[in-house]
Amino acid sequence: MDARNPWWAQSEYKILEYDLPKRELYDLLVNNFSHTLILNIVGLRRVGKSTLLKQMIGKFLSDGENPKNVFYYLFDYATQPQKAEFLAEVLSVYFQEVLKNRIIHRMKRYIFFWTRFSILKIGKLF
Repeated sequence: MDARNPWWAQSEYKILEYDLPKRELYDLLVNNFSHTLILNIVGLRRVGKSTLLKQMIGKFLSDGENPKNVFYYLFDYATQPQKAEFLAEVLSVYFQEVLKNRIIHRMKRYIFFWTRFSILKIGKLF
């Protein structure tokens, strides 16, 4: 997890994708990010979805968001189980080992960026 989230350990970490030209969708997402709903970006492979997520991470970090509250995870179908329980395990490790807490604080904001999430066979999540 730390390798995908270098901003946790390096306070001055610069996300290279942040300086790339932004698409129209970037502004739309940033301007509508204040609600608590889940945003889902779907598209063909290699069209820039992960780049867009990294640009958004760069924006939140440059705006002073707590780096530990910004979590990026790549669900790689080649090396990980494709079950809903794996998502619970990932979140458990994040809360216990990164945040050092098992409970989400309602007054804090946590931002999750997941790529290739669709490979998980979740069925009904909530």
